[in-house]
Amino acid sequence: MNDPGALVLCCFCREMSERGMLLHQLRLAAGAARVHPEANAADLRELSKRLTEAWESGNTMEALRILVRWQVGVLGRGYHTYALKEGDPPYPWGVIVAFRELDRQALTSNYEAALDALRGEQARVMDIFGWGVQEE
Repeated sequence: MNDPGALVLCCFCREMSERGMLLHQLRLAAGAARVHPEANAADLRELSKRLTEAWESGNTMEALRILVRWQVGVLGRGYHTYALKEGDPPYPWGVIVAFRELDRQALTSNYEAALDALRGEQARVMDIFGWGVQEE
Protein backbone atom coordinates (compact mmCIF):
# COMPACT_ATOMS: atom_id res chain seq x y z
CA MET A 1 0.00 0.00 0.00
CA ASN A 2 1.31 3.43 -0.87
CA ASP A 3 -0.59 5.03 1.99
CA PRO A 4 -1.49 2.54 4.76
CA GLY A 5 -3.06 5.35 6.79
CA ALA A 6 -5.75 5.67 4.13
CA LEU A 7 -6.94 2.11 4.74
CA VAL A 8 -10.58 1.87 5.88
CA LEU A 9 -12.11 -1.46 6.89
CA CYS A 10 -15.83 -2.03 7.22
CA CYS A 11 -16.69 -5.02 9.41
CA PHE A 12 -20.17 -6.51 9.61
CA CYS A 13 -21.39 -8.85 12.36
CA ARG A 14 -24.44 -11.04 12.84
CA GLU A 15 -24.74 -10.23 16.57
CA MET A 16 -24.01 -7.17 18.67
CA SER A 17 -21.87 -9.41 20.92
CA GLU A 18 -19.64 -10.24 17.92
CA ARG A 19 -19.06 -6.53 17.37
CA GLY A 20 -18.20 -6.16 21.06
CA MET A 21 -15.69 -9.00 20.78
CA LEU A 22 -14.17 -7.44 17.67
CA LEU A 23 -13.70 -4.11 19.46
CA HIS A 24 -12.24 -5.91 22.48
CA GLN A 25 -9.74 -7.79 20.28
CA LEU A 26 -8.66 -4.52 18.66
CA ARG A 27 -8.10 -2.92 22.07
CA LEU A 28 -5.98 -5.91 23.10
CA ALA A 29 -3.93 -5.64 19.90
CA ALA A 30 -3.42 -1.91 20.44
CA GLY A 31 -2.29 -2.56 24.01
CA ALA A 32 0.34 -5.15 23.04
CA ALA A 33 3.97 -4.36 23.77
CA ARG A 34 5.51 -1.69 21.58
CA VAL A 35 7.86 -2.92 18.86
CA HIS A 36 10.79 -0.56 18.36
CA PRO A 37 11.84 -0.68 14.68
CA GLU A 38 15.56 -0.12 15.33
CA ALA A 39 15.96 -2.80 18.00
CA ASN A 40 13.57 -5.49 16.81
CA ALA A 41 13.96 -6.06 13.06
CA ALA A 42 13.15 -9.76 13.60
CA ASP A 43 9.88 -8.85 15.36
CA LEU A 44 8.95 -6.54 12.49
CA ARG A 45 9.64 -9.25 9.92
CA GLU A 46 7.54 -11.69 11.95
CA LEU A 47 4.61 -9.24 12.20
CA SER A 48 4.84 -8.54 8.46
CA LYS A 49 4.92 -12.27 7.68
CA ARG A 50 1.93 -12.94 9.96
CA LEU A 51 -0.03 -10.10 8.35
CA THR A 52 0.63 -11.43 4.85
CA GLU A 53 -0.29 -14.99 5.84
CA ALA A 54 -3.47 -13.90 7.62
CA TRP A 55 -4.62 -11.74 4.72
CA GLU A 56 -3.81 -14.31 2.03
CA SER A 57 -5.53 -17.13 3.95
CA GLY A 58 -8.70 -15.06 4.41
CA ASN A 59 -8.25 -14.66 8.17
CA THR A 60 -9.33 -11.03 8.08
CA MET A 61 -9.81 -10.78 11.86
CA GLU A 62 -6.18 -11.71 12.50
CA ALA A 63 -5.03 -9.40 9.70
CA LEU A 64 -6.99 -6.53 11.25
CA ARG A 65 -5.54 -7.23 14.69
CA ILE A 66 -2.02 -7.19 13.24
CA LEU A 67 -2.73 -3.96 11.34
CA VAL A 68 -3.86 -2.29 14.56
CA ARG A 69 -0.82 -3.63 16.41
CA TRP A 70 1.45 -2.29 13.64
CA GLN A 71 -0.25 1.11 13.61
CA VAL A 72 -0.10 1.53 17.38
CA GLY A 73 2.87 -0.58 18.45
CA VAL A 74 5.28 0.05 15.59
CA LEU A 75 4.30 3.40 14.11
CA GLY A 76 3.10 4.92 17.39
CA ARG A 77 -0.12 6.14 15.79
CA GLY A 78 -3.72 5.53 16.68
CA TYR A 79 -6.73 4.00 15.04
CA HIS A 80 -10.39 5.02 14.99
CA THR A 81 -13.49 2.87 15.30
CA TYR A 82 -16.99 3.92 14.37
CA ALA A 83 -19.78 1.64 15.60
CA LEU A 84 -22.58 1.33 13.08
CA LYS A 85 -26.18 1.48 14.21
CA GLU A 86 -28.37 -1.52 13.62
CA GLY A 87 -28.79 -2.18 9.93
CA ASP A 88 -30.21 -4.82 7.63
CA PRO A 89 -29.89 -8.57 8.27
CA PRO A 90 -28.00 -10.85 8.01
CA TYR A 91 -25.26 -8.56 9.32
CA PRO A 92 -27.06 -5.83 11.26
CA TRP A 93 -24.11 -4.82 13.45
CA GLY A 94 -20.89 -3.31 12.29
CA VAL A 95 -17.89 -1.16 12.87
CA ILE A 96 -15.67 0.88 10.61
CA VAL A 97 -11.96 0.83 11.43
CA ALA A 98 -9.76 3.60 10.07
CA PHE A 99 -6.25 4.82 10.69
CA ARG A 100 -7.20 8.44 10.21
CA GLU A 101 -10.21 10.29 11.54
CA LEU A 102 -13.07 10.22 9.03
CA ASP A 103 -15.70 12.86 8.44
CA ARG A 104 -19.36 12.00 7.80
CA GLN A 105 -18.93 12.01 4.02
CA ALA A 106 -15.97 9.59 4.15
CA LEU A 107 -17.82 7.32 6.59
CA THR A 108 -20.90 7.26 4.38
CA SER A 109 -19.01 6.59 1.16
CA ASN A 110 -16.92 3.78 2.71
CA TYR A 111 -19.99 2.24 4.32
CA GLU A 112 -21.97 2.32 1.07
CA ALA A 113 -19.05 0.81 -0.88
CA ALA A 114 -18.74 -1.98 1.70
CA LEU A 115 -22.49 -2.67 1.57
CA ASP A 116 -22.35 -2.84 -2.23
CA ALA A 117 -19.46 -5.33 -2.04
CA LEU A 118 -21.28 -7.39 0.60
CA ARG A 119 -24.50 -7.48 -1.43
CA GLY A 120 -22.56 -8.40 -4.57
CA GLU A 121 -20.89 -11.27 -2.75
CA GLN A 122 -24.24 -12.45 -1.34
CA ALA A 123 -25.78 -12.40 -4.82
CA ARG A 124 -22.81 -14.31 -6.27
CA VAL A 125 -23.06 -17.02 -3.61
CA MET A 126 -26.85 -17.26 -3.96
CA ASP A 127 -26.47 -17.67 -7.73
CA ILE A 128 -24.00 -20.52 -7.23
CA PHE A 129 -26.67 -22.42 -5.30
CA GLY A 130 -29.51 -21.35 -7.58
CA TRP A 131 -31.05 -19.14 -4.90
CA GLY A 132 -30.72 -15.91 -6.85
CA VAL A 133 -33.02 -13.04 -6.11
CA GLN A 134 -35.61 -12.63 -8.82
CA GLU A 135 -36.70 -9.10 -9.55
CA GLU A 136 -40.09 -8.34 -11.00
